[in-house]
Amino acid sequence: MPSEMPSETTTPSLAHRARTNIQWFTNKHMRQVSRLNAKQHRVNMMTAENWSIRDELVDQYKALFGQHLSPRHLSYADGMGGDAELLQAASDFFNRVFAAHSRVQPAHLVVGAGCSSLLENLLYDICEPGEGVLIETPFWGGFETSFVLRSSVTAVHVTPPSDGIESGDLDHLVSVYIDAYERALRHAPCRIKAILVCNPHNPCGHIYPPTVIQALLQFAQRHNLFYISDEIYALSTLDERTPFTSVLSIDVSALGVDLARVFTLYSISKDLGSSGLRLGFGITQAHPDLRLSLAISNHSRVSTFTSLVITALLRDTETVDTILHQNRAALQRSAKLISDFLAFHQIPFVPPAAGVYLWARLGCRSSSRPGDEPSWDDEARVNDRFEAAGMSVGAGQGYCASEPGWFRITFAIPREELVEGLRRIEQVVGMEGKKWTA
Repeated sequence: MPSEMPSETTTPSLAHRARTNIQWFTNKHMRQVSRLNAKQHRVNMMTAENWSIRDELVDQYKALFGQHLSPRHLSYADGMGGDAELLQAASDFFNRVFAAHSRVQPAHLVVGAGCSSLLENLLYDICEPGEGVLIETPFWGGFETSFVLRSSVTAVHVTPPSDGIESGDLDHLVSVYIDAYERALRHAPCRIKAILVCNPHNPCGHIYPPTVIQALLQFAQRHNLFYISDEIYALSTLDERTPFTSVLSIDVSALGVDLARVFTLYSISKDLGSSGLRLGFGITQAHPDLRLSLAISNHSRVSTFTSLVITALLRDTETVDTILHQNRAALQRSAKLISDFLAFHQIPFVPPAAGVYLWARLGCRSSSRPGDEPSWDDEARVNDRFEAAGMSVGAGQGYCASEPGWFRITFAIPREELVEGLRRIEQVVGMEGKKWTA
């Protein structure tokens, strides 16, 4: 006799790790999820995308796609680690533009669906669950997603010298800067496997001078750590007096550092304004096992259509250089506009040396108690007012800022949206009596 059907259907359960990940993500990023699901148009000064050269890039991509598309581009990529032609074009690009000291070979590269995907795979390969990575605060909140969801890696915070971060002048602070890393390592709640250095920095926008990079490399060598260099904003510099130095350009062997512990991340998302194409590069020049593991986990993750247009673009060195020059000029104009606005209203901010955003203390006057410093609750209330005004900025608590009131503001958006966003900032933080003119 057949068994009776259950009176109610039961939804099949998720694995414990999936339930844990959902709970962590919603607790951490509910505001962003709500914003993504919202229907109304808003001025988005939160997402670090680069709109500065979109029109030029669209024209280029249309032309390149039409010129180079062939039947083979409807197949899977033809090599481990990425399309062979893309790997060659990218290695030539890094050797030329990043001035690599040890030449980057195609066999040193792995392509993935953006830097975040590659970082997640990297941490999975070098860390056991529960181990940690040293990372300077404040830092981009998305890093924690790469740390936690798959690899169960702990972000161990390094609090750097505050005057160095706020002034952007790190050069004279090397010893106290390294002391901060040593202190974080000593007090870490878990075994540390790597340091993650975001250069240029997200969200502060400063560029690390060679002396600091060299000292951090030697710190990693002393403590047998991987050195991960996220250089996604490398070519979006804003001031020729503050040049960018890639870890690829440094003779690490002269510092007594093993090249096998150095890993570099780069992407087309920021400097080439193409975050939606989802293409990043991981570079390991002396660790073939790591390269192979990353190639396995990223195999066929990047569309051959994306590989096609980026290969063609990187091969055209004159066009690439023109686009990068146009990008820097556009970013400089936008950075000056928002810097002038903040200076006019006497809002503290860190002058950005690179990137598509700046770090400003929009909540410096938000304390519910006149004369007091703002609290985290005050910062949250200001952020709620921004959302109610139809705009989004990145509140400092989401970047593990050391004090309340700081916000990351993206300025690489169309000028009319940037001006409108600044007008709304005036309204939200109570500046109506002192009008700024663009």
